[in-house]
Order: sequence, then C-alpha cells, then structure tokens
Amino acid sequence: MRQLKTLMILMLTGVIFLWGNLSEGQKMDEERMMRLLKEFVALESNELHGFGAKTIVDRTNLKAYGYDKIPNVPIKNWDVTSIDLYQRLTRTETGMLGRDPTDIFIRVHLLPDREIAYWVAVLATTSQLAPVGQPGLPEGSWTGLPIGEKSWASAPNPKEPPAPGIGTANLVVWDGRLALRVNVHYQPLGGPKARTAIFLPIAEEDLEAGELAARIILAKATLVLIGWEQLPSLRLVVNGTSLRAKGSQGSLFVPVGLVMKALGCEGERKGGIWVGRWRGKKVTFPIGARCVLVGDWSVEVLRKGRSGVKRMKGVEGKVGLKVPVLYDGREIWVEGEGLAKALGLKLEQKGQTIALLPK
Repeated sequence: MRQLKTLMILMLTGVIFLWGNLSEGQKMDEERMMRLLKEFVALESNELHGFGAKTIVDRTNLKAYGYDKIPNVPIKNWDVTSIDLYQRLTRTETGMLGRDPTDIFIRVHLLPDREIAYWVAVLATTSQLAPVGQPGLPEGSWTGLPIGEKSWASAPNPKEPPAPGIGTANLVVWDGRLALRVNVHYQPLGGPKARTAIFLPIAEEDLEAGELAARIILAKATLVLIGWEQLPSLRLVVNGTSLRAKGSQGSLFVPVGLVMKALGCEGERKGGIWVGRWRGKKVTFPIGARCVLVGDWSVEVLRKGRSGVKRMKGVEGKVGLKVPVLYDGREIWVEGEGLAKALGLKLEQKGQTIALLPK
C-alpha cells in the first residue's frame, strides 16, 4: 500500500514518462525517476518470502564506464545516462549448509532508447561461449516461460552433485528501454574462507524466486513508464459484472483475475503467472511476458554444459502483446485486446463503458 501511495503522489505531481507508442514526448525528471525506482519498483524486505532487501539507486554515464571501447557493437553514441537500480536480496534462515546465505543480486538499467537497452543486455551475457557483441548465454529462462522481449540464462543443473564453480546462476532480460540482470548466488560449502570452493548447485526453488523478482520488477517498472496512475479509469462490463479498466480503447488494460472470475473461469496466481482454464483450454499470463499462452504448453531443459536453463518447447497458441503483462502488487493486468483475442471474445466501447462480448 505504501508503494501504491508513493506512485500515485509522484504521478499526480505531473510526472509523465511515456512508453513506446504511448510516448514520444516529455521525459521524466531523472531525480523523480530515481525516487520511483527506489520507493515503488524496488522489492521490499520479505516481498520475496524470507529475503531481506538492500537497495541503491544511481545514474551512470555509459561512455565514462568504457562502453564506447567495446568492439562489435553498432552503437555510435554511448554518451548517455543510464538510471540504475541495484538490489541485494539475502536469505539467511534456511538452516541448510551451502544455502545460508542465499543472495539474489538485481541490476536494472533504464536507458534512453530500445537499441541501447538491447545492447546493454547483450553485453551483460558476455562469456567465453561467444565473441564479444554476441549473446554469451543461451536464450531461455529458469522456468522456461517467456519474460520480456528476450531473455538469456545460465544455471547449473539442480540435480548435479556439489562441485567447483556451480554456485551462481544468471538471468538477463531485455524489454523496451529496460535491461535487467539477476544473479542467484550461494556461498561455498565450508563458508567464504573454505580452502576449496565447492558449491551446491542452485536449487530450483531459488531459481524460481530469482525469476519472480525479475518479473515483478519488470512489471512495476513498466507501470511507471506508462504513467499508470494518470491513465483514465473506465467502466468494464464482463458478463453483467462491472469492473474497473485503465487506459483507453486503443491501449486498455484489464485485471486478469477479476475478468476471468466474472466469466466463470476458475484460476489462480502461481508464483509469477496467472493460470486458469477457459472453454476447456489452459490460459496462462506470465508476469513480465509480452504474450498470453493459450492451450497446453511444455518446456525443455537445455542440457548442454550441465545446464538447468529451460525454454518453451511447444505451445498450442500464443497471443502477442505490445506491453508486458503487468502487476501492481495486488492484481495482474493485461492489454484488453490481447485478453479478448486469447479468449475468442471482442471489446466494444460506448462512451466511458467498455464491454467484453462474444464475437
């Protein structure tokens, strides 16, 4: 609630930060953006169960950090400012050797345009597996579900025995003008002063926690970027039930759980997704993804290099979105047109009322 009040106060003082086609105009003051990143976008302690949070917000000139000297990158002007959010989430009460403490390190970079953000994300994947300027991690995520416009990941197979060098997993996400990197890290068995650095592989539940952090932060940052609290509220009628929507018919956002409930569809939020069934088919809304999954889907594990990374293997249907699936701390929101298409319905507007109807 504190976060939503902070967001509303700041937005109503005239802060407008426009997104994609919603935006080609006025830019938000950097100081206000930094404040929003810290007070609304950043995760609070125990927002991920059991994890405390430490937060730093800063701004960086990319040229001063040497980005202009990196080869094989088609960016001519690196003399730009990146507004950065850094978080360290720490859990210390598992009682399990090798998992106490567990750290999740989060780095979020807000860049002036999509192209620079993409290359900042690609450079965050740099490894010995590919030349500089090419993704050095395989495409995918830790759950296999899509996140952002593109994502790359590395992770040891959780079923591997303890070994050197497997105590860290990486997830990099690019979406619009945002580049995110999340690392899940264990201490070596025997502690940081152990003579031989033997690590447990990152447990699947900790990979899922790290990915959930990325999804929530991406969704919250997008809320800020589209000026969420300044979007007008509209009356949405679903199966005779009156609900609140946000935006306009051209860029309308609707609350997934409430709409599906009004349609008589049973479903629930499970971690970073909302999943239910409609007319006999599964419908999945992954927070932070630019798509809705319709029908059954499956993921595959990339075994190359003892990997625990996953990617989508097959899905019956997929509906693309212009804006990622959003989350305001209470409800999951999605573009109205995308939800209507996924369900085989249509939206009709009369004045300030929009109805979700059969085709």
